[in-house]
Amino acid sequence: MDLNYWYGASLDVYEDAEFRFYAPIFDYEYYVSNNPDLAGMNRNEALNHFLTRGMIEGRQACADFNVYIYRARYSDLYNAFGNDLTQYYLHYVISGKNEGRTARLTDPYQHLTVYQGVDYSAVYNYEDYLSKNPDVAQAVGKNDYLALEHFVVRGMMEGRCASKEFDVRAYQNRYSDLRDVYGANWLNLFQHYLYVGRYEGRTARDTDPTYPTTVYNNVDYSSIYDFDTYLNNNPDIKTAFGNDDEKAIEHFVNCGISEGRIASDRFNVYTYRAKYQDLYQTFGSDLSAYYKHYMENGRYEGRTAGSWEGSLHITVYQGVDYSLVYDYDVYVAENPDVAQMAERDDYLALEHFVARGMMEGRVSSNVFNVKTYRQKYDDLNMAFGDDWKLYFEHFMNVGVYEGRNTEQ
Repeated sequence: MDLNYWYGASLDVYEDAEFRFYAPIFDYEYYVSNNPDLAGMNRNEALNHFLTRGMIEGRQACADFNVYIYRARYSDLYNAFGNDLTQYYLHYVISGKNEGRTARLTDPYQHLTVYQGVDYSAVYNYEDYLSKNPDVAQAVGKNDYLALEHFVVRGMMEGRCASKEFDVRAYQNRYSDLRDVYGANWLNLFQHYLYVGRYEGRTARDTDPTYPTTVYNNVDYSSIYDFDTYLNNNPDIKTAFGNDDEKAIEHFVNCGISEGRIASDRFNVYTYRAKYQDLYQTFGSDLSAYYKHYMENGRYEGRTAGSWEGSLHITVYQGVDYSLVYDYDVYVAENPDVAQMAERDDYLALEHFVARGMMEGRVSSNVFNVKTYRQKYDDLNMAFGDDWKLYFEHFMNVGVYEGRNTEQ
């Protein structure tokens, strides 16, 4: 440090002038005692370390001056010097002390909340951020500028909680309209609260009740997914994940959708598939496609698929309508092996009927019994013998129009 610059004259005539100049911010005994890595340094070595490294690192070198408190207490200095810590030390020595400014550890002050002109105090508190994020505390130490910088640059995008007065995940959970717009874009949710939400009277304290998440990888599945419904309809999920809503929705998205699991009282994939023949003709047995269609298009088109409606079960397979000889509910009730195999999947049940059930002469309807049909009509028995499938096909294509039936 060129002291001639500050004093305007040579200081060589003053004994220990440099130490006297820095006395308001530097005390040799305090510095080496409170910085163990400096143990063994003499006075000149310690002062040189402070001037060349200590100030840059924000080290405290005396009991009466803390650079972070000084920066945080005086906004005019922060606006002038930003994060250049050395300037705060020099300002205090040259003018701040004479102006009556203080920066003792016992002085009351507010940690920084303004970064690049934006005040984040509505969503950020220094003590809360460090206590809730130990990795940040370890990385920044007691530097509230670095803590705030971390929050703005990374913390908001990562959805970190930085205040007892605001929790971004609670904010997302509480307001479905925000989920619809922002999904899990945490930065946008922080910004919404900062610039809009708080003025609308919205709240999201970390003590406010939260709701199980419906968002996974920035996509909101609330139109087809409800945490409680998913657990109630799938006991294995509750056994596996308990009340972990993030694990539950992860399973639903990565496994449950393709497996056709029921996760909402408002949407049943089997009902949806059976109710809309245009979708069935397009998607067939690809259950994932039905979930996706409803989320992205169907609900906006006014399509619905709530609770299971038996009359809507699929009866058309590869362009042929089997409703004259087939009823899903009857087929699974009379054939437990099919019920176990299909597991409420009416497509698989119908596929089984067409591929095997007709050939095996299985009971599949309350209005048509293939064995009674054979017994009642000798001409058919003579023509078809034990080929059960031909009886089904005859009734569908000919018999029903001839007035034949299976009534006794």
